[in-house]
Amino acid sequence: MIPKRVLSAVVRATRGAIVFAPIAIAGFACSGGGASGTTGPGSGNARYYMRANIDGAAWAEDDFGASTVGARWVGAGLYTITGYSSPLNTTVLLTLTTIRGPGTYPLGVNFGVPGGTAQVSNVSSGWTTRLSGSAGTITITSLTNTEIIGTFTFVANGVLNAPTTSTKTVTSGTFDLPVAAAGAVGPVPDNAGSIISGTIGGQPFNLATIAVTTGQTRDTKGQLIGTTLVFGGSTDTQGMGASVSGITGIGTYPLTNASPATTMNASLTNGAAIQSWNSGVSTSPVGGITITSWSTTRAKGTFSATLSGAIGTSSVINVSGSFDVGLP
Repeated sequence: MIPKRVLSAVVRATRGAIVFAPIAIAGFACSGGGASGTTGPGSGNARYYMRANIDGAAWAEDDFGASTVGARWVGAGLYTITGYSSPLNTTVLLTLTTIRGPGTYPLGVNFGVPGGTAQVSNVSSGWTTRLSGSAGTITITSLTNTEIIGTFTFVANGVLNAPTTSTKTVTSGTFDLPVAAAGAVGPVPDNAGSIISGTIGGQPFNLATIAVTTGQTRDTKGQLIGTTLVFGGSTDTQGMGASVSGITGIGTYPLTNASPATTMNASLTNGAAIQSWNSGVSTSPVGGITITSWSTTRAKGTFSATLSGAIGTSSVINVSGSFDVGLP
């Protein structure tokens, strides 16, 4: 059975720009004679294979499954790699999005962020990578229309009949699999996929869920003066957002509360405790957004700011990083 995956995002607003918080609901691959076949474990001598260590124990996809199921190319840049081991009755599933070619991609990111998610499941329980932006990595060393080769490692947390504190640690993952396309698949659009990374209060982040919007910027007289770019997102513990007004091309756009405003915010979440910071609560915002590349399909640049406490804290915090986002 090909597993189904449902991804959604809810928006959590603070004053000023928007911080996006992810919700992921995953359907797990069926084990116990599933799609990958049950004709025996990986022999180590087969043409195609998928292997790993799960909590230190060797796991290998059945030879029949590796050669017949392989990797599914289900859309532009979208792949699913499912491996089932009949002796262990355990499935490993990698769901990849916005993959343009060979490279190292993060696991633990939502749809639209280059990389993907990973799952481990058996007949009764399932584990999946948190949307932390850094739950693991997959390195694709070769990718063609007929074959995909690479390595992977990740840590998955319990979500299905398993405590959230329980984990499955997958190491030394390696695969060489045939690629089967689900109908005609075209190239990845230039505006597909976004990356935002940096630090919040010295804590590194790689946003797992990202949203981007654009609109017109008008002055107080209603005259069109440029483009407004809003970008931001979150991991399961961090978030940031920015709204940049009056963009006319590359350049630095200082934070300001004057209309049209350019603002930034950030948040940290620890269980039910949420702290947020926002340039909009300061009379003299410090920092700005620098756009280094601007086109009809993508915006790239950096950001840096000192933000004032807005919710749950009165302290200030430093936020900096870079962005490469697709424009709608």
